[in-house]
Amino acid sequence: MKPFGDKPPTNPPPTQRDITDTAWDKRAAEGYLMHVEGKDLAPFFENFYAAHQAELGPDVLDIGCGMGRYLIPMVQRGLNVTGVEPSDGMRHGAEEKLQEVGLQAQIIKGQSAKLDFPSDNFDFVVSIGAIHHNMWPDIQKSFAEVARVLKPGKFFLFQCRSIKDFAKQRRRIIDSGYTAVDLKGSKRGVNQHYFTMKELEQLATENGFEIAVEPYEELKVDKADSKKQGARWWVVYRKI
Repeated sequence: MKPFGDKPPTNPPPTQRDITDTAWDKRAAEGYLMHVEGKDLAPFFENFYAAHQAELGPDVLDIGCGMGRYLIPMVQRGLNVTGVEPSDGMRHGAEEKLQEVGLQAQIIKGQSAKLDFPSDNFDFVVSIGAIHHNMWPDIQKSFAEVARVLKPGKFFLFQCRSIKDFAKQRRRIIDSGYTAVDLKGSKRGVNQHYFTMKELEQLATENGFEIAVEPYEELKVDKADSKKQGARWWVVYRKI
């Protein structure tokens, strides 16, 4: 017999990180690969790669590699790429695609705020559309971790949402500054931080980076509705 007043155990409510990962698992199950497969890599990435290929070195870390949109082309170019991805669905999709094209890469389940690698381990770190899916404290931890695992003098190519992309009518603020969760659309339930230029500079100063390539704010206008505008920052840091 249970003691009087003993309450049945309850499961803790899911964290925002859990909700975001579940949303990405759902997108993977719904065929997210079809959305990105066959698309060219961003011109900013290609221009940087062409200009600095000789400086990059062989060992690359792709944080938030998703289904391998950038990871697979980098492997095809002869780089030794390790991917980190928290979503099981996305990670498995990338592994299946690698097998399909006859390539190999290590893809690890993990979070950007806690990278399970030795210090000064990588020649080049890439994170495209991933770290902004954290709350601000974990964004700060993520940059500290990148600074730790990146070799001195090497590059960190970072892409994130811009403050110009912050649409209040679609989202609600859930953290200080401009971190919000989508209330509808394909990323419903997913939290995203919208960066200011000041924040990008702050993260460099706090973590021993210099901005190596002038930040580029990419603006995209919806062809069906010119009032809808997407905005992304592209930044390249160098570890001092």
